[in-house]
Amino acid sequence: MKKVDVAIIGAGLAGIFAAYELVSERPDLKILLLEQGDPIAKRECPILQGKVKSCINCKPCAVMRGFGGAGAFSDGKFNFTTEFGGWLTDYLEASVVLSLIDEVNAVNKKFGASNTVYSTETPEGEAIRRRALSHDIHLLNARCMHLGTENNRKILERLYEWLNEHVELSCNTHVSQIIPMKAGEPVHHLNGIIPDSYELETSKGRVACDILIAAPGRSGAEWFSDMCTELHLPLINNQVDIGVRVELPALVFKDITDVMYEAKLKYMTRGYNDIVRTFCMNPYGYVVTENTDGIITVNGHSFDDPALRSENTNFALLVSNRFTEPFKEPYRYGKHIASLSNMLGGGVMVQRLGDLKNGRR
Repeated sequence: MKKVDVAIIGAGLAGIFAAYELVSERPDLKILLLEQGDPIAKRECPILQGKVKSCINCKPCAVMRGFGGAGAFSDGKFNFTTEFGGWLTDYLEASVVLSLIDEVNAVNKKFGASNTVYSTETPEGEAIRRRALSHDIHLLNARCMHLGTENNRKILERLYEWLNEHVELSCNTHVSQIIPMKAGEPVHHLNGIIPDSYELETSKGRVACDILIAAPGRSGAEWFSDMCTELHLPLINNQVDIGVRVELPALVFKDITDVMYEAKLKYMTRGYNDIVRTFCMNPYGYVVTENTDGIITVNGHSFDDPALRSENTNFALLVSNRFTEPFKEPYRYGKHIASLSNMLGGGVMVQRLGDLKNGRR
């Protein structure tokens, strides 16, 4: 059995930065970083390479799994704000969160990130805010740095090389079971019990560790939820975000994206008071497919290099709902709705706005 001080499940951004911080603060620790996908250099999607026109269900999906996580091929936006982007302020003061964001930015810069920052807090941004408010739409405050899909990968490649010199990286390794230990014996009911060590069942053998960091990300969310349920750990329901990705000529949003790159806009519907918001805006970008356990969805990519840009802008338009008891499976709920759209459309459904409004396919 392999024995380490710290084992980290998942080499997405949470796992990568956890490993980086541990090495920086405690270089004496023996750290193992486990990832079920490929190293970043081997993550290649045949669609993005132009080899095929539609998803051929590669296992694992190079876009969703591997070193860098599900966001490795995203457009690489880095937002300096606590107004959106997670729930850290539920656990930490906003000032602490902003300080941590600055620390992460410093690490990104160390490995090649840009210095260009866009902001909503400019005279041009205020004009856009007033225009939005005249339609009952609220623009959220943020500063945004755009790394670009191509630079995102370069930064991750440098991080991989650095970590490979300081920790043990084990890619193509699936973790099937978490076994908490107390005084040398397995613990099956974790609620109220603090283990003193852990053992992991992996596709490459058993691992023992004193400290376990579980950061399985989006691709491992369902597995991790099952693990928590099995170990009697209470879970909190995240909100469910359901929506569409909108693509339109870049010229339509040019006056906004030239100022702030991405506009985070929120609107409350008049019928049911639902919150509708824009998400993941990609100026001059591309709509790309993703495969999560056989379910095909879409995302947006956008390059920093003008020569690689398209003539379109795309963004997600989402409705968020937080369901109450007895609802307990937000991730499976979202996957099920996505699977139904795949069933109806034979994959991702594409529809023009005019046809949608007129009730046509």
